[in-house]
Amino acid sequence: MDFVRKSIKAIGQTAVRVKIESAAERCVKVLLELMATRVSYVVEAVVVMKVLLNCVEVFRLLLVLVLIISFIYHTAFRQIRHAMHISHLRTED
Repeated sequence: MDFVRKSIKAIGQTAVRVKIESAAERCVKVLLELMATRVSYVVEAVVVMKVLLNCVEVFRLLLVLVLIISFIYHTAFRQIRHAMHISHLRTED
């Protein structure tokens, strides 16, 4: 059973790390096929891996969101600083 769990974990990790979309899809398909066997310890390991894969995907989305917010913040900050500099120049005239 330990071999099965380690194999399923390896398939799941490959699905996350591989850069080729078709290979990642194949890994997910294999995990679904393993679930279809209805062997309890296999299904349990696949469900655990599915939860972990979902966590990784949520983490990726959060990371993208943080990068977007950071970009917006820094862009707005630069615009405000630029506007303050321009208004400061106008008041000196």
